[in-house]
Amino acid sequence: MSPVLFYDPVCQQPYDTRTLHTHAMGGTEATLVRVADALGAWVMQHNRTEDWERYARPRRLGGITRVVVNRDSRALPFVRECYPEARVYLWLHDRFHPHARRARWLAGTAALLRECAATVVCVSDWQRAGVEAALRSIGLAGAVTAHTIYNPVDDALRPDDTAVDPEKLVFFSSPNKGLNFALDAFAELRRALPRLRLLVGNPGYKSAPAAPRAGVEFLGALPQARMHAQVRSALCTFFPNFVIPETFGLVFAESHALGTPVLTYACGAAAEIVGDRSSSCR
Repeated sequence: MSPVLFYDPVCQQPYDTRTLHTHAMGGTEATLVRVADALGAWVMQHNRTEDWERYARPRRLGGITRVVVNRDSRALPFVRECYPEARVYLWLHDRFHPHARRARWLAGTAALLRECAATVVCVSDWQRAGVEAALRSIGLAGAVTAHTIYNPVDDALRPDDTAVDPEKLVFFSSPNKGLNFALDAFAELRRALPRLRLLVGNPGYKSAPAAPRAGVEFLGALPQARMHAQVRSALCTFFPNFVIPETFGLVFAESHALGTPVLTYACGAAAEIVGDRSSSCR
C-alpha cells in the first residue's frame, strides 16, 4: 500500500471511487479520487464513518510518510498529531489573496506550516501568484514553497464520432460561478438564434435556479460520465464567467479533451488551460 495519505477536512460528504462513477462530484473531489487511485494512496475524510478499501475513517495509519492536506491548513494540528514524521503538502484549489478568508486560515496555522516546512501545491500559475502573495503577507515566503501542478484529465477522454448539435450549448459548473449572468447572456444570444438551447448541470453541492427560461434545460446534478456525454455533442461549453474566476477550470480541460470548444472570458486560469498561446486568448 502506498505511504501517501490524502486528508480532506472540508468535504460536505464522504466520497470514493464508487462516487465518481455514480454521483455528481465537484472538480476538486473528482481530481483527488483520480490522483489517489492512480497512486494507490490512502484517503481520509473528516466526516467518513466507515472504511472502504483505501478510503478510511480519520485515525492513525502505520507507514505513512507523505500527507496531502486538501484545501484547509486548519487540519494541520490533527495531521501533525497523527503523523508527526510525515512530510506535509497543502493542496490548494481555491482563489487566494492576502486579505482573503483562506489567507487568514493560513495565518492561523503559520507556526505549524513553518515547523513542518510544508509544501503548497497550486493548480495554476495564476492561482499560485495569489497564494505566494498571501504567504509573503504572513511572513512565510522563505519557509513555505509553492509549486504549480495542473489537475490531471482522464486519459480516456478524447474525441469520438459523436455528432455535434450546432444548436446546443452546455454549462456544467457550480451555479454560483456566474450562472445567472450566463443565463442572461444566453437569452440575448437566443434573440438572434431562436433555436439555440442551453443545458445546465452542476456538481450538486449548490442548488441552481429552476425558474423556467426559454431554451434552457436544467439537468440537475449529473455523474461525470453523463456530463461528458452531453459535452461531446455540444457546439461549445458556454461559460461566460467572471464572477468567480476559475483557479483551474476542470470543465475547460475536460471539454477540450473531448474535442469541444470553450467559450469563456480570459480571466483567472482560463488562458492557461484553454488559451491558444500562439495568439490572443479568445
